[in-house]
Amino acid sequence: MSSSLFPSISSLPAGTVVSALMAIQMKNLDALVAVQKMAMEGLGALARQQQEMLAARLTQAAALPDTLTEADPRIVLARPFDAVKTAILDGTAQANLLGELAARSGAEVAGLLQERFLSALDEAKAALLQAVPATRD
Repeated sequence: MSSSLFPSISSLPAGTVVSALMAIQMKNLDALVAVQKMAMEGLGALARQQQEMLAARLTQAAALPDTLTEADPRIVLARPFDAVKTAILDGTAQANLLGELAARSGAEVAGLLQERFLSALDEAKAALLQAVPATRD
């Protein structure tokens, strides 16, 4: 590395660069706090959805014995099979919903992190460019 391309650290106005870098790090920390909050909210939404799904499943399971008192034995025999088919379809739909919630939450977190990282790069570049005097040819 040539000294004409990269000035020595001692030639940079330290206070300006350090202040700018500290400001960038504070923004990075704020972004990390926001990301953590966003991730926790996403996990909370997933937990609430799972709780609602479990409550619905328990309600359906509690009602099943009432359906087995039917007079027609063919209906009594068919109901468990229909219940299993319904449970499979509901389970798939619920898994898809949970997957979409998780993906949406993850995408929001990743987007915020990417935005902050790109901003930090721009801010660091600007701070260093401002601190380094232009060379005259």
